[in-house]
Amino acid sequence: MRWVEVIDAKLEDLELLGERFGFHPLEIEDCATFELRSKIDTYPEHLFIVLHTFTADPDDPTDLQIHEVHAFIGEGYLVTVHDNPVPAADALWERAKSDPSVLGRGPGWVLYNTADAMVDTVFPMLERITVHLEDIEEGLLAGEDSEMLEIFKLKR
Repeated sequence: MRWVEVIDAKLEDLELLGERFGFHPLEIEDCATFELRSKIDTYPEHLFIVLHTFTADPDDPTDLQIHEVHAFIGEGYLVTVHDNPVPAADALWERAKSDPSVLGRGPGWVLYNTADAMVDTVFPMLERITVHLEDIEEGLLAGEDSEMLEIFKLKR
């Protein structure tokens, strides 16, 4: 099984990737922009999947970075494309480098575990954001006007 991970690629690089694997030009166009909704497109030889997750600064739960991962999964391969490092994918990639049996489990297993790790990282961040919102609420009830700015910042 091959896992090709592409980070912050130029359109020309993506077009070469598309030629190599036989991906549809519209999929390659999708990979050049990172503003898609989550989706699964079915093609005769592969699936094209768009997944999302986010990470937050441990010291500032309002400082969120959204990660969009485009994945092509076919017989014997997985190609992931994203514009910035995704910690969940990086962890599995490192594991695969040290343990070849990880890739031996197949592209479906690798994609599932990447997606599962992406989802698992969201819950602790949501908890931190919830606590932060509760702190803002307490400040509002105590009459602290500066908390309104925090609410607007979170809504962005």
